[in-house]
Amino acid sequence: MKQLLALTILIFFAGCLQTQKQNSEGFYDTGPKRTQKLTMAGYTLNWAQKYDEQIEVTEPFELRAIFATQKNLKNVNVSWVIPEGFEVLKGPTQETFTQLNSGESVNLSVTLQAKEDVNQKIILVIGSKDPQNPFALSKQINTHIPELNQ
Repeated sequence: MKQLLALTILIFFAGCLQTQKQNSEGFYDTGPKRTQKLTMAGYTLNWAQKYDEQIEVTEPFELRAIFATQKNLKNVNVSWVIPEGFEVLKGPTQETFTQLNSGESVNLSVTLQAKEDVNQKIILVIGSKDPQNPFALSKQINTHIPELNQ
């Protein structure tokens, strides 16, 4: 009985070691890894400019994005998720487009300023609960970590 238990434990640990070997073959990755978002056919949400440098948030700065659709959409909701400590200087933080036609693009922008110069995440969310074309997309800006901005 003891031998069976010892053999079971040995097989278990050998399996764990085998899993670690698979890591070198790409089956398992234990470190942090940038992932790609799934794209939704018919919709795109992109930043209108590159945010590849740290944003000085204590000075006014503008975030601009472009949403484009290849489908007719109804009741498209746009929301900027802005952390505490930011003042909205210009632009709506929430808006709804009652109708967007196929091939149409919408420019979205907001101008902000913060009291403290610390890294913050600002998120743009756009979507619709329309039963004919439900969708949701988002983009995120890290004010002090530009390599995460895409």
